[in-house]
Amino acid sequence: MHARRGSLVGAFGQTAKGVIEEAHALLCERSEWACNEKKMIEAAGLAGVHGLFRHVPNDSAGLVKWVDLVAGQLGVPAGEVMPWNEAGRGAEPEAAPKGGPSTRSSDSGTSGGPPSVS
Repeated sequence: MHARRGSLVGAFGQTAKGVIEEAHALLCERSEWACNEKKMIEAAGLAGVHGLFRHVPNDSAGLVKWVDLVAGQLGVPAGEVMPWNEAGRGAEPEAAPKGGPSTRSSDSGTSGGPPSVS
């Protein structure tokens, strides 16, 4: 969304956040604990994205391509629907109206959490 609007700071920040979150996920998948983010990207094997952050375009078309490049480095399949492209602009079927909890059609209405106290 930020990239399409030409918001350099927003696109950069959200993309950086995505890299950090993917690094966390990869380390968790390997049962490795990260106490801070100082060397987490390298530990997760994502050091290749650093170079992409050195050359960020400042026009909206360039930002969209740049976000796609970073996503590719994170392993997002090229054909996958992404929120920053035209195919990803439709409403998400699982989105909740007015901030309510989201539901999937396969949800039974029960949760895996602790039982409620009445």
